[in-house]
Amino acid sequence: MNPKHLLLWIFILNLIQIQGQPLSHKSTGSNYDLKYHYLQFEVDPAVYYIKGKVTSYFKMLSESNSISFDLSDELTIDSVLFHDQKLTYTHSEDVLTANFPSNIPPDQLDSVSVFYEGSPAQSGGFGAFIKTLMMGFQLSGPYQSPMEQGIGGLVNKNCMIKQTPLT
Repeated sequence: MNPKHLLLWIFILNLIQIQGQPLSHKSTGSNYDLKYHYLQFEVDPAVYYIKGKVTSYFKMLSESNSISFDLSDELTIDSVLFHDQKLTYTHSEDVLTANFPSNIPPDQLDSVSVFYEGSPAQSGGFGAFIKTLMMGFQLSGPYQSPMEQGIGGLVNKNCMIKQTPLT
């Protein structure tokens, strides 16, 4: 089968599958304007596992001492860094909330880095690993990396570095 046709079919099947996904009614992203994601991750389609770091650049909309992202509970947080300091955080009900050491003022460009790993959720995502084809793709939002998952959560830019095994 032509690789372009295969990718088109995968895309179409994913569009169909998205209809069955629950909508997030969490309040992630309500207190900040997400500007940029710098995603670095290691993934091997032959192994159902992902390890990564996501640095999110944002501006607070109002003064706040925390930031929240949607992130599947299937993934484990190693650490959350802000200005090279580890932050305290909670991760439950598919929401990661990191607590800053002090309030962050509005309209100040800042960033936070989340280090995480684990096996993405088998259900609810877009089936991002296809072992028989040795292929993977990134369409799965909070099932593979921390992010804001809402209608207003449009990030201006993404930079993605994916490290995969050489075959």
